[in-house]
Amino acid sequence: MVQEKINLLSKIATMAAAMLLMSCDSLFHRYYGVGGCWPSSDTLTFTYTPQNESKLCCQLDVELRNSSDYKYKELFLRVERFSKIEKDTIVDTLRCELYDDSGHIRGTTAGILRQTSFPVDTMEIQPNDTLTIRVSHLMDDKELQGVSDVGIRLSHCDRRQF
Repeated sequence: MVQEKINLLSKIATMAAAMLLMSCDSLFHRYYGVGGCWPSSDTLTFTYTPQNESKLCCQLDVELRNSSDYKYKELFLRVERFSKIEKDTIVDTLRCELYDDSGHIRGTTAGILRQTSFPVDTMEIQPNDTLTIRVSHLMDDKELQGVSDVGIRLSHCDRRQF
């Protein structure tokens, strides 16, 4: 009985340490719920203002949570990035494959939702900059069924990539 409790506590501590290490990598991680139906007119806006004194090397990922109500194999997104300091807008079209060629789900499944992360780009953020990221879908459907949440993650990257 005592050994089982020690094993359980050890597993919990290991999981907590792993979660802490994963969260240390993220600079910014936010989701917006779209309620299972994402209108094509709805552009989601994320704003990040770091408190850094030097350039930050960042990896930008878009993350999706969808249910089995989503009826397509892929999803096309428009991802806009605007830097307050550089006064430059970069627009990317992102092809998000939710299923592989064999029909297997990509990402992870938790309950009825599937969560998938898609890399967009690596970038540098200048000190005292503000980064605005806008995400909208480019699908023909006026209301895209089955998408629950859309998010972005900015995480540290290796400076040698620049």
